Amino acid sequence: MNKDLIADLQSAGIRVPDSITGRKGGAGPAEGRAFLLDDLAVNIPIAAPYVAHSPFELQSHGEGYILLKNDSELGPIGIVPEPNFYHGQTADGIGYGQIALLHGKD
Repeated sequence: MNKDLIADLQSAGIRVPDSITGRKGGAGPAEGRAFLLDDLAVNIPIAAPYVAHSPFELQSHGEGYILLKNDSELGPIGIVPEPNFYHGQTADGIGYGQIALLHGKD
């Protein structure tokens, strides 16, 4: 993927199915999710209000996803899966996902 496409995605966001979730707010890259573009982890907004008008859309394609712009296929795109530690919590009941967030693919 080229750097102009990455900048466009980070500016406009990407419309995703309701089943795909991401950050709703907080410090750092909020209202987004990490996606894989040619194995490069890129945080792209998915929950900001302006994303509803984005020309970019994520669509299921077999076992994966494809990226569309104005209904034209641009190519495959991956989603960085949520790490297992997100499901744990401290003894006080604070979810580990509230303490530390994955911002890349590792």
